[in-house]
Amino acid sequence: MMWWRNRLQQCVLELGYSFLFMDMDILWFHSLFPRLPAGAKVVMLSDFFVGDPDSPNNYPNGRLLYVRSSPATVAFYEHWQASCARFLGKHEQYVFDMIFKEGVAMTIGTAMRFLDTVVFGGVACTASKDLGRVATMHTNYCVGQENKLFGGGTAGVDARGFSWRVPGRRQAHRRAKDRG
Repeated sequence: MMWWRNRLQQCVLELGYSFLFMDMDILWFHSLFPRLPAGAKVVMLSDFFVGDPDSPNNYPNGRLLYVRSSPATVAFYEHWQASCARFLGKHEQYVFDMIFKEGVAMTIGTAMRFLDTVVFGGVACTASKDLGRVATMHTNYCVGQENKLFGGGTAGVDARGFSWRVPGRRQAHRRAKDRG
């Protein structure tokens, strides 16, 4: 199924449209568009962010992916699709990792930019300590049923508690309750 998703994304790019793809278990707390690097062709999450958005030492994670349509990004997707034949039986994230490590993206002219896990949290079952900076949270990333229930749930509970501390928000909620 995931290879079909990649083919669909490639078709969108071929039609001249850019796209933002994300798993459905990613929560938005703030708009992420102002936080995307200006002019970037491909922006994605990383499992472990090394502190430099341009570093090839980041670990790519396709669960949140912004791709701007260009001949270079279409060529990258074509190469990615064709590479599945070299890595028979492997899923698209594994193949992406392999061709990324080979430097294909840079050769084609599609520089990858990676998102800071402090702002785009929930990756590798780590939560940001500063919820005021968090734009998105991947709530179901943890491995194992127990971690998904308690790790992801904790992020949601923390965020709900945080939203009530936004100035003026609690008073507005109380006034609405008083009227109803």
